Amino acid sequence: MIDYKLFWISCSRLEADYLMAIINSRELESAVEPLMSKGQFGARDVQKHLWRLPIPEFAADDPLHCEIAEAGAAAASGAQALWADVRARRQARGQSVSVTIARREIRQWLGAATEGQEVERLVAQLLSSQAPSA
Repeated sequence: MIDYKLFWISCSRLEADYLMAIINSRELESAVEPLMSKGQFGARDVQKHLWRLPIPEFAADDPLHCEIAEAGAAAASGAQALWADVRARRQARGQSVSVTIARREIRQWLGAATEGQEVERLVAQLLSSQAPSA
């Protein structure tokens, strides 16, 4: 189901994991926030600006790119398991699960979990290695 925006790219599974790890990281959010327009609920339209950052094209022979992809896949797997657990617990209590609740729970888990912390560490390393030197 698509709300009002769809972004699509043809890529390998490894490249998809690489991109999703970067796009969903707090490191990218922090780096792109100064470029974003501000609305009533804070910064918005990240998709318009995230590619202005020095994110290198995925290279399967780059060890850092592969590490990011693997860490992203592990974080996605953990988030999927968490989502199933949250949904089951709320449904058992007769409660629905909104997007807001799902985002909050997954963000909290990613911030505390080894998988999420590894993604952040690796994405920070990637972005800092791409920053222009002064």
